[in-house]
Amino acid sequence: MGFKLSKSRALHTAVAVLFAAVLAGCSGPAPSSDGDTPASIADTISWAPESFTLANGMEVVVLPDHRVPVVTHMVWYRVGAADEPEGQSGIAHLLEHLMFKGTDTLGPGEFSQIVARNGGVENAFTSFDYTAYFQRVALDRLELFMGYEADRMVNLNFPEDHFYSERDVVLEEIRISQQDVGEIMDVEMSRTLWPVHPYGIPIAGWDYELGAIEPDQVNAFYQTWYAPNNAILVVAGDITAETLRPMAERTYGQIPRRPVPSRARAGTEDARASDRVTLEHELAGERYLYRYYEVPSYRTAGTALGAAISLGVSILDGGTTEWLYRDLVIDSGLASMAGGYYWGSTFDDGQVVLYAVPNEGVGFAELETAMDEVVAAYLAEGPTAEQLTRTITSTVASAIYAQDDQVSMAQLFGRGLASGRSIDDIMGWVAAIEAVSASDIQAAMAGVFDPQNAVTGTLSPQSDEAPAQDAKSETTSVEEGEPDSITDDEDKKD
Repeated sequence: MGFKLSKSRALHTAVAVLFAAVLAGCSGPAPSSDGDTPASIADTISWAPESFTLANGMEVVVLPDHRVPVVTHMVWYRVGAADEPEGQSGIAHLLEHLMFKGTDTLGPGEFSQIVARNGGVENAFTSFDYTAYFQRVALDRLELFMGYEADRMVNLNFPEDHFYSERDVVLEEIRISQQDVGEIMDVEMSRTLWPVHPYGIPIAGWDYELGAIEPDQVNAFYQTWYAPNNAILVVAGDITAETLRPMAERTYGQIPRRPVPSRARAGTEDARASDRVTLEHELAGERYLYRYYEVPSYRTAGTALGAAISLGVSILDGGTTEWLYRDLVIDSGLASMAGGYYWGSTFDDGQVVLYAVPNEGVGFAELETAMDEVVAAYLAEGPTAEQLTRTITSTVASAIYAQDDQVSMAQLFGRGLASGRSIDDIMGWVAAIEAVSASDIQAAMAGVFDPQNAVTGTLSPQSDEAPAQDAKSETTSVEEGEPDSITDDEDKKD
């Protein structure tokens, strides 16, 4: 088995990278014709958003892009898997599926058929902190789909038989995910890192809880959270706020606002000693060493600290020439692969993950000691000026190319706003990145690599003599029969 994050976590990782890169690109420097960097970041803004709020409280963001007469239309709800009632894990993701099963005026699947007939594409996805629905359509079809999306914001009406068949579909997704040992390991690591907070529960939920959910519970969840004042409309493409506003008022603006509860969640800062997860599994093709740290997210850290953590982890990972890979793979020969990433695009605290694949004959203890030594050296020495400059430059360069994709830009703003950040936070990110110093990174990393907020895990192929076993934690028990499951949080509906 090559190194693989769970599908859900891998998507979050990609989002975190895009978040840092594209945020820089929203106001970052593009190379001038002679290859020099512009003196002012503001000189190259090409995706400056326009925004307004409807009378019912629905926030609207417009990202003008007039190159082609196409628009990306997205509705983001500030509710996800981490907002589910206790004992109803997976209900947010199940509701996402059911949103395609009809309203008072549209039959099951009819919305999708209309999108296809009009030459559009659609998708939907559920994460811990948000649920989003989108269509990419021709400009002259935009208001049509705004009307349909507004309809299912308030008039969801799925047939009972479709409820149970769709619940079976989601249960099957969970069963399929249980055949991916990378996802199994991620679930065990996450629920050990977060024994109380809902980030420790898979987005798809535990199958025994999901299988007990009934239609009235889904309807109650829908009525609680799906309100215009809990939603963000993001439209990117060949349109301006002036043109969009009357359309939004005629569609979404006709929906009354409703009281929406605050996002009350268990705390992420659980006092603990350093925990361990050990898993031997028949699906594992090779051995892996993992380290998960609970750390502040972009929102909980604030812009300056979030930028320092983001850059600091990027430099520690450093590809094949710096720190983890250089020391563990090239210099010592202890590992065949090593790296790390920062998952910081969360409403509550996020995580930093380090990983390595030991070479044959190298024990986990030896590799873990070497990894700790690399981290200690990084904390003591900090990044060089060259490393810092190179990382900032590469982030900005990646961001310039990312601006060509209106879907990515719509997702960037939608994810950020739905996760508790503001437009100013998003647009100000590059200034924070450019202000980070080597000493800022050292200070930020000292807070990140706290052994009291870490879980270490080992994944190994099952030996011929050993019976199949579930992941076990030395300090956190795993309830017998509790499933190891997670699902992709971005799945296309039929």
